Amino acid sequence: LPLRTLAGRMADALHGQERAALFCFYGVEAIAGKREDEVALFHFHNAARAAGARVVYAASAMPAALPLVLPDLRSRLEQCTRIALEPLDEAGRREVLR
Repeated sequence: LPLRTLAGRMADALHGQERAALFCFYGVEAIAGKREDEVALFHFHNAARAAGARVVYAASAMPAALPLVLPDLRSRLEQCTRIALEPLDEAGRREVLR
């Protein structure tokens, strides 16, 4: 789910969805600084994890570098396995294609 399309209505969009097996959110930076959306994502994360769901987040930066206003959401994101991807150079693109 692209979080930029859910910004301003996260609580309604996520209500009752925590029972699915997998959730993928991208663009976490789109809700950074929007307290109500951050609170909704925090509660959703906790409910989804309690239900055994897997949650994947993608953002333009690591959680510590995002301008999040809710410390509890930042701590949940920091607890997730974090992987930083860098753009590939020409040699790297060739290797991927092989």
